[in-house]
Amino acid sequence: MTSFNQIISDYIKVDDTAVKNAIIDLYVDSKSESLPNFVNDVLEKCGVNSINVMLVDGKKWDAYMSFTPENIFLEEKGILELIKTPNSKLHAEEILANKLIDLLDTVDFYTFIKRVK
Repeated sequence: MTSFNQIISDYIKVDDTAVKNAIIDLYVDSKSESLPNFVNDVLEKCGVNSINVMLVDGKKWDAYMSFTPENIFLEEKGILELIKTPNSKLHAEEILANKLIDLLDTVDFYTFIKRVK
């Protein structure tokens, strides 16, 4: 997920919110090999089981996120399918990245910090 990783890395590196500042600070103190891998670890702590894009039928790429019942993003437990019509892999990655950005932009900071520290 090259495009997804680039979008998320570029988003996190602009430290203009408390959540992004916390992610950057935690990443610097971590032993993680890359920012995208670190963000995946953070998402797991926040109740996101998985995020991915996959080829569905030869031309349709799908993007999904799977949430635990205790996720901090106020999403329903289970799989959230983000794409309803055929899309390219690049577009699917962009949709997935934008959904994640929306979640990080709207999550309560104190709830977030309690989960990741």
